[in-house]
Amino acid sequence: MDNHSSRPGDFRRYVAKQVLHVSMKGNDPEFVEALRLALKFFPESRSFLTSETGFDWDTFLGAMMVANYSADYSCYPFRGPTDPDFGFAAQGGFDGDDDVVYRELLNHTGISPRGRAIVVLDAIGQTGQSTEDYPPFVCHSRTVPERLTEIPCFGQCRDVIFIFESGEALLVDHDDRIHWSTSRERADTKITLWKNFADVHNIVNRSVPLFDIKNGCVTVIQYGRNDRLVLKRSTQMEALMRGLGRQLIEEHLNSNVTNDGILYMMLSRHDGRVKPLYIGKAETLGKGDGNLSANISDLATGHGKFGRWGYNYAYHLGDLSAVTCDGHPKDKSTTKYTAWRDKLFLVQDGQVTPKTEILFWATLWDSNCQSIWQEYGSTKLAFEEYLVIGVASDVFPDSLLNREGRTR
Repeated sequence: MDNHSSRPGDFRRYVAKQVLHVSMKGNDPEFVEALRLALKFFPESRSFLTSETGFDWDTFLGAMMVANYSADYSCYPFRGPTDPDFGFAAQGGFDGDDDVVYRELLNHTGISPRGRAIVVLDAIGQTGQSTEDYPPFVCHSRTVPERLTEIPCFGQCRDVIFIFESGEALLVDHDDRIHWSTSRERADTKITLWKNFADVHNIVNRSVPLFDIKNGCVTVIQYGRNDRLVLKRSTQMEALMRGLGRQLIEEHLNSNVTNDGILYMMLSRHDGRVKPLYIGKAETLGKGDGNLSANISDLATGHGKFGRWGYNYAYHLGDLSAVTCDGHPKDKSTTKYTAWRDKLFLVQDGQVTPKTEILFWATLWDSNCQSIWQEYGSTKLAFEEYLVIGVASDVFPDSLLNREGRTR
């Protein structure tokens, strides 16, 4: 096998190099679609990539460098004393299978891809050809590692580009120099998406206090058979949720369910704008065959589930109270709601003082509601929750308390 086994997977790459060249520009369907998405995912590339240039690594690097650009030359054998060295070589560099190296690159660069990914396995667009029989492909960013177990990627003097829908780009060039960048224009787009969503749904003006506040502190009441202490919901929040719940209950009773459920948000306001703290949903239908969800039916007269904001354990306010108020069993304390408490409150001598204004917004969601991603069209509640959390986690990474559905 002569010298082609110097790195794991190199023999696969050597074999792949023997196949016929494929075009990387022009009218090839794979290229046309990849280019269309690249211009969208990384808007700075519009001034660099065209159907004539193809996916040329050097050209795309120019687009990366006008955005938030960084580089690591630690694996470059001819690295100069002033070239950037962020230690990827010391961490093992490109040794290992491609899917493992890819994950290490994401960790090293801090890239948290979301949505779709464009993968260009040999970006030599100026020649119009690829030395591999693999055109650019598009997949979900979660499945990139799996695809890299099937297709050779790193090594053999190849230039590999990854462009992500969330606005990041990663380039490993033929000298094993690592380049990564975050689109400034894409970040501005996400801010615009968030602002438009908040404005269309009038979130600021339709928000109500989440907690009952007396003398600057959250009211604490006794609840349940053991009279445990819980943080009290405001009357405005209860009226809002019960009103939405009554509409969903009536729809279900009349066998005319048009709304998927309730989309809700815990938030604060900053300079008159919406700053999300937590985003979630309560769906109309339960896990059975068309049955009404207990989270919704409890909104009629109940307090324990209350559209996910109930006083019972395993619900937001029950679990938040367990780490905030005295007298709860230790096994009811969770790291998730401890993070909530630390973000939201100052707790001292039994007094629970909000660190910021804590508001609540909720709306019924059906196919006619305007999505945060308008060009996608109508969305189901579960997908809309995913989209709103995704945008919010990019725009407000330090304030959002969601752990699932957000960027890493």
